[in-house]
Amino acid sequence: MNKVLHVFSFLFAIMVLYSCESSRAENGDLLNGIDGTGTAPGTGGGSNTDKVLKKVTIVDSEGISSVFTYNYTAGKLTTAHFEGDGEKTDYTLSYENNLLSKLTILQDDGSTELTTTLNLTYNGGKVAMASGNMTGGGQELMRNETNFLYDSTGKLKKVDTVMLMEDLDNPGTYKPATKMVSDLLFTGNNLSQWKMTMTTIAPPPIVIPPIVFDIKLSNYDSNKNPWATLPVEFTIAGGHFMTGTNAFTGLSMNNYKTVSVTSSAGNDGGTYAYTYDSAGYPTKAVSTAGTFTFEYQ
Repeated sequence: MNKVLHVFSFLFAIMVLYSCESSRAENGDLLNGIDGTGTAPGTGGGSNTDKVLKKVTIVDSEGISSVFTYNYTAGKLTTAHFEGDGEKTDYTLSYENNLLSKLTILQDDGSTELTTTLNLTYNGGKVAMASGNMTGGGQELMRNETNFLYDSTGKLKKVDTVMLMEDLDNPGTYKPATKMVSDLLFTGNNLSQWKMTMTTIAPPPIVIPPIVFDIKLSNYDSNKNPWATLPVEFTIAGGHFMTGTNAFTGLSMNNYKTVSVTSSAGNDGGTYAYTYDSAGYPTKAVSTAGTFTFEYQ
């Protein structure tokens, strides 16, 4: 990818590759194998918001469109849908005692359907762990475990996800196949750095170098971040599984205007100009790589 339309869409392609490689590992092919922003989470959106995100339309520089829609029931986000470039992803949220308890993600690329479940565990009111599995073709392909760590101010600082595959030599037991670790750094109420490391775990003597992205976000405005109107628990729990949507940048209170991405594949970046409505919510974000249009309810 030569340009970063948005850090989410840049990482989405990588995550699709990551997921597909993991899901193929079960066939024995080794290589295929918060309150964090200073807001208090609401079940439908972030704190002190009088609007919630309803729809995001993305049109890249080649005219290719992608659309995200968010649906609410009695003020709670209950489903979300992504569609673009021949792929569809559906997110279903389940609640218990007014807290998000389960996130189900169904990915469909037109030929393969994968379903990922995340069951959330809380500690002190914060998402502490998510665990579940990935299924496809009527059978379990992988299991997942994610742990969340916070700094002394309560902001999310580390997310550690491991995808586990059944050990063919010891049926009924599982071993790590891939890992994803995100280290997050905030400046004030906005995410300033997101370093993400993806590792494929191979048996010796094979060593597969990790894929590392160092994402820096800066030049924030003073207006409201559309993605921050979504439930904080949704953003945190699904961060490693939603890089095509809000991911962890939904933890920022405001909107970044500058993003840079450094990886082994090279450097990339972009700048964004926003248009706002009378309440201070962005309605459009424009860069040389494309346009985002935001709609609310």
